Amino acid sequence: MYSLDNTQSLENEYNAAKKLGIDAELADKVNFPFKIKKALKFKNQAQFNPLKFLRAISEKLTIYENTTALDITEENSVVTKDGIEIKANKIVVAKHYPFLNTPGYYFMKMHQERSYVIALENAQDVNGMYIGVDKNSYSFRNYKNLLLLGGIAQRTGENEEGGAYNKLRKVAKEFYPNSVEKYHWSAQDCMTLDSIPYIGHYSSKTPNIYVETGFKKWRMTSSMAAAMIISDMILENENEFSEIFSPGRFNISTAIKMLLMIL
Repeated sequence: MYSLDNTQSLENEYNAAKKLGIDAELADKVNFPFKIKKALKFKNQAQFNPLKFLRAISEKLTIYENTTALDITEENSVVTKDGIEIKANKIVVAKHYPFLNTPGYYFMKMHQERSYVIALENAQDVNGMYIGVDKNSYSFRNYKNLLLLGGIAQRTGENEEGGAYNKLRKVAKEFYPNSVEKYHWSAQDCMTLDSIPYIGHYSSKTPNIYVETGFKKWRMTSSMAAAMIISDMILENENEFSEIFSPGRFNISTAIKMLLMIL
């Protein structure tokens, strides 16, 4: 994590990491084409291919593709686009965005944001994975012979005239004038009212339906936390984190007030 001017937030994060026993250190210099004020380094991290990871953890599962779920009945049946009903004792809605508006009212408790990435050849090896803590900062990491440059986060729908990729391309030419763009893509994720994911019962009225959403572009790690929490809930095991992530932490009136503040 790096900053061009906000060192206090990194120092607070460093102190918190030390209290938790996480191996971290503060640095004044990283392998960037520009100067930074401060960076917080976490050692022994892993960068891995999410598709290979998904393949390994799903080997014992039966997966049905092209089976869009449209509804869940009161009898705990998932209704597909072809009218087929799939009965289950427990149902986990692990979609990008929960598709049942009521109960739950997730459309009042979340909005969506998009960010952009371009993959560059002939760019610098940054020797790590970096994310900026300042507003309008960028992320950097290498994959094989490519540098992935990300940024330009914005609320979904606010890029009506386009131009987000061009902004990144301009930055790329400034930082790495000899680089060549090979690929570009965007990421979109759900943002909760308090930046903490919703993990647990879909609502107080659906004891056999669970949800995990609102990962704020940190799905790779947060989904693993969600898997452990929901597994414990289904098995009726105690989990000390379930209350923190509970979707029921907001009532409707609170959600309306906070939604209006966001808008």
